[in-house]
Amino acid sequence: MGSFLRRFWQSRNGVGFAAATTDVIYTTANGKRVRTEKASDSLYCNGLQSQPVTLLAQSSKKLTDVPDASADFVITDPPYSDNVNYAELAEFYYVWQRLALKEHYPHFLPDRVPTQDEVIKNKYRRKGDVEFGKDLMQVFRESYRVLKDDGILAFTFHHAEDSAWQALLDAVLEAGFNVEAIYPVHSEGESSLHLMDKEAISYDLIHVCRKRRAEDTRARKSWAGLRQLVRQRAKDEIARIEAGRYGGQPLSPPDVRMVLIGKCLEVYSRHYGAVMDWNGEPFPIKAALQDIRLMVEQIVSRETPLPSELENLDALTQVWLMALFDKREVSVDSISKSTRGVFEVSDLTGHKPPLLRKGRVKGGRSYEVLTPSERLDGLRQTLRGAESNAQQLALLAADDNTPIAFGPELVDVIHLLAGNAEQGERLDHLVERFRGQREQIRAALQYLKQRDPDRWSKSADKVLPFYDDLFAQRAAQKAAH
Repeated sequence: MGSFLRRFWQSRNGVGFAAATTDVIYTTANGKRVRTEKASDSLYCNGLQSQPVTLLAQSSKKLTDVPDASADFVITDPPYSDNVNYAELAEFYYVWQRLALKEHYPHFLPDRVPTQDEVIKNKYRRKGDVEFGKDLMQVFRESYRVLKDDGILAFTFHHAEDSAWQALLDAVLEAGFNVEAIYPVHSEGESSLHLMDKEAISYDLIHVCRKRRAEDTRARKSWAGLRQLVRQRAKDEIARIEAGRYGGQPLSPPDVRMVLIGKCLEVYSRHYGAVMDWNGEPFPIKAALQDIRLMVEQIVSRETPLPSELENLDALTQVWLMALFDKREVSVDSISKSTRGVFEVSDLTGHKPPLLRKGRVKGGRSYEVLTPSERLDGLRQTLRGAESNAQQLALLAADDNTPIAFGPELVDVIHLLAGNAEQGERLDHLVERFRGQREQIRAALQYLKQRDPDRWSKSADKVLPFYDDLFAQRAAQKAAH
C-alpha cells in the first residue's frame, strides 16, 4: 500500500513520465535479454500547459454530462469481481477526508462510503455473478454511447475464476464491443490486494476493444472450426512465452494459463454473435470458456491423456473420456479434480440428455454415470435433426479450408450408436448421418474398447466394422486416383 509520501512521489514521477514518455524495448544480444528505453510522444498535447479537465465524482453507469460519440478513448480498470472490497477499504480514508471536505463538497456529506452503486461481487450485499455482470454491462454500454465510432475502450482484468471472466466478457460483448487484442503486462507488486491470498497470478491482461462492425458478424463461424484456430493460437503463444517474451524468468503456471486464455478469447470475441454450435445455435461464452480452459490446462501441464486423433474434441466428450466412461458412480470432488475445476456437476446433469444423475444415497455427494441405453430415448429425441449435409459443412469450414469434424458432442453420438447396437437396432443410417465425424468416432470406439474391454467390446465390435469399411473405401478411392 505504501505511505502518503511514497504515493506523493509516485504521482509526481507519473506526471514527469507523461511529459517525457519512453517506450521500453527488449532485444536479445549474445543470448541475453537487453532492456533499452526509447523516447516516444508525450502524453500531453502541449507539454505541461494547463488543459481543461472535467472530474466527475459519480457512478460510471450513467454519464449524463458526457455527450454521445464525444470521446476518443475510454480507459478503465474494472473491479476484479470479489478480489477486493473497495468500498469497505475506502472507509479508512473517507472518515478523515470527510472532516476536511464535507463543507465544500456534497459527496462527502454521508457518514459512510456509498455502496449501492459499487460494481462488485459481494455475497454480504447480495451481489453475485449476475449482479456483477449487469452492473458491468451498464458501464460498458455508457462507454459505447460516449465513444466515437473509431474510438478505443481499454481496460485491465485478471481473475482465476471462470465466472468472473464470463461476467466481464458477456458485459463487454453484449454492450457492442469486439476485443481486438489482449496484451499481458506485469503490473502488480507482491503486496497488491489483488494478489494476496490468491493463486499467484501476477500478470494483468490489457483488453483493447472497438465498436463491433456489421461485417464482423455477417459470416457465421462454427465453434468446431474456430476451436482448431484457438488451439493453434495457444500453441504459438506458449512457444513465445518459452522463448522469453515476458522476461528472463519463466512464468508461473497460473500466469501462463491467464495469458493463453486471454489470447484464445481474442478468437471467440472477434466473431461474437456469429459463432454457432453444430445445430446452428449461438455458441455461448460459458461453453467457449470451458473448451478453452480444458485445452489450456492440457497444454500447460503437457498431459496427453487421449490419442492424437481425439485432440480436438469438444470439452464435454473429453471430460467423459478422461473421467467417466469406465465408472458407474463418481463423487463431486473427483469430477472437480479430474477437470481441474473447469466443469461442475451441474454441467453434466444439465446436459440434454444428462450424463449423470443423483446417487441413491439421500444427501450424498455421489452421482451415477448413465449408460448409453439409459440415455438412448433422450438422445433419439435430441439428435433427431442432426445431419451432416454440404450446407452445414460449408458453414463450418476453417479459415484455411482444412477439413474439420462437425456434429454434436461426440459422447452423444457414441452413446447413440452404442445404445442402438446394444438393442440390436439398425446402424447404417446412423453411420451415414454422422459421416462427418467418422474419424473421431472410430478413434473413440477403439480407445474405449482398449481401455475397458469388458464394458465396451460388445457394442464397439458391432459398430466398428461400418467405419472400417468406410476407411477401406476411402483408401481404395485414393489409390485409384
